[in-house]
Amino acid sequence: MIRYGMGLLAVGVLATGGIAACSDDSGGDLPPPPPPTGGATGSGGAATGAAPGNGGATGNGGAVTGGGCVGECCPSDNKCYSSSAGKTAPGAECMARHVNPDPTEKPAKGHITMRQTWIRVMEPPGNTIAIVYGALNAYTSLPEPSCNTPTGTSGYMQLTDMDLTDPDPTKHTSTVGYATFVENVDSTIAEGACFGTVGAPGWIQKAPFPLTTDPPQSFALPENMMSDSSAYPPGLPKPMAQGTKPWTMGPTVAARTMTDFDVKTQRTELLASFAPGGSREGKGGVFYFDETAGTIHGYSPISWQIFYDARTGTETKPSSGFLLPIREAETKFKTNNPKQPTCIGKYRSDFLTMANDCASPAPENPAWGGIFNTTPGESDAEITGYFLITELEQVYSKVLGSTLCVSYPAGTVTIDQGFSTAADKRCRATGKFDGSKPNNEGLPMGNWCAATNSAATPTCHDAWRSRSFHAFQGFKIKTSPCPVEWAPSVP
Repeated sequence: MIRYGMGLLAVGVLATGGIAACSDDSGGDLPPPPPPTGGATGSGGAATGAAPGNGGATGNGGAVTGGGCVGECCPSDNKCYSSSAGKTAPGAECMARHVNPDPTEKPAKGHITMRQTWIRVMEPPGNTIAIVYGALNAYTSLPEPSCNTPTGTSGYMQLTDMDLTDPDPTKHTSTVGYATFVENVDSTIAEGACFGTVGAPGWIQKAPFPLTTDPPQSFALPENMMSDSSAYPPGLPKPMAQGTKPWTMGPTVAARTMTDFDVKTQRTELLASFAPGGSREGKGGVFYFDETAGTIHGYSPISWQIFYDARTGTETKPSSGFLLPIREAETKFKTNNPKQPTCIGKYRSDFLTMANDCASPAPENPAWGGIFNTTPGESDAEITGYFLITELEQVYSKVLGSTLCVSYPAGTVTIDQGFSTAADKRCRATGKFDGSKPNNEGLPMGNWCAATNSAATPTCHDAWRSRSFHAFQGFKIKTSPCPVEWAPSVP
């Protein structure tokens, strides 16, 4: 069986990075890993970068036309591409299902819509291991054996929709979020995926604890346990206590700016524009789109991820899942072809071979990659941000039996620091956890500081940085969002 090189399907910690996430209270109950179908080693004995004519990589930042999908591991089923032209269809190098901009849409610019097809998390540490990589890429894939994704579960699909229909470019928007669970692949491809939303009364993490046979309990924290936000710049949302206000979410809608920005030097100015009274009050973020170069740069003070649990028993769709906020999410994308922005990155058909079962489970040498950034394990889409420790502590993984506050650092870090124990894998286990203490004295040592959006210090270490690489394919998206199917709610 040909398949994307996703590696083993994880039965544990899940992650994201970037406008992406992790945990597995909701990605938790994964099916057992499928048996290997060939000695996939990740080496393949072929080129490690993009080859001319196989995605048309030039590395010089110029326009790239694609070149189709070339190689023995390209799917032969035409439904895996944007048209009956199959391997030579527009966007075939990323197996796009939809051409951007839509030639049937008026005005011509219309919408540019894509979905994530691959992710590699570089940070935080707990989400960088190969088994997590395999799980995330199974969850971000559709279950399509003929398109090389037989283990796809469609429980973690990031979507992006740039609306360029207004004649006034300052009124253009970019919507980023996660799809509702895909039950019917064919109808979703034909009609479009749908952005998931969670409205009132909101969501609180609940799971059986401490034993899997125990009744569900809440993992919410009260307001007085949140980390200190007194040094936050105006416009940066304060830590959110589920016990005070259950989490609600929807896709992030960003406004277009006609000049690019630098988060490092303009962070305070950018955040202030989203604060009450600011020029972007009520907006979820900002984005810059250089249509000539095909580059997209986005930034939002807070964005949300949705992750669906695996189906159990006779379920046709998951009955549970989780939400996770990511702070100061910054996206840097470069489309393959500015005149036809249908792909970001490509399927590395020049690297995969039948000899290695068209698979590459090694995150550092994956089945997907970039056209311009040809470093194996990286790509032309990078997302950075950070997760607050006090919010990670409110999301629990049923499979790992731990909160994300414990799993993100990996290993025994929180045990060694005196917050969790071998028997109780919550950062609040010993009573030492207290986000309200000055200088973050009541928090485990993270590697990031939210107040400055920079590396942690001894007196500010309240977050874990997130960094990841991605690939995207043209894909239809519905204009109206949908409620998540597992309908999280507060009893």
